[in-house]
Amino acid sequence: MSFSFPARVYPIVDTLNDARRSHVELAAAVLAAGAPLLQLRVKGESTGRFVETAREVKALADRHRALLIINDRADIAKLVDAAGVHLGQDDLPVAAARQMLGPEKIIGL
Repeated sequence: MSFSFPARVYPIVDTLNDARRSHVELAAAVLAAGAPLLQLRVKGESTGRFVETAREVKALADRHRALLIINDRADIAKLVDAAGVHLGQDDLPVAAARQMLGPEKIIGL
């Protein structure tokens, strides 16, 4: 699959350094501003909480016809049917993520 960014800005929704708003609130603001793509980065939360947040953000992204990329977790990307995943150097290997997500999903490294 060939992919090109749909915008010049690539917002990453992360509350690690600023907990004044939730991931969902930040995602809503980013999407309301017109972002066609966003990455959800959830650090320090349980897998269950990450999945819950990802589902909420995915619903928002769908309403705005935006793409959602999940940070680090191909399993969660698959579970919520996100557009793709962004993998870090210590995450699942790209080949394994591709096998899990299929040929159409976005995988960034």
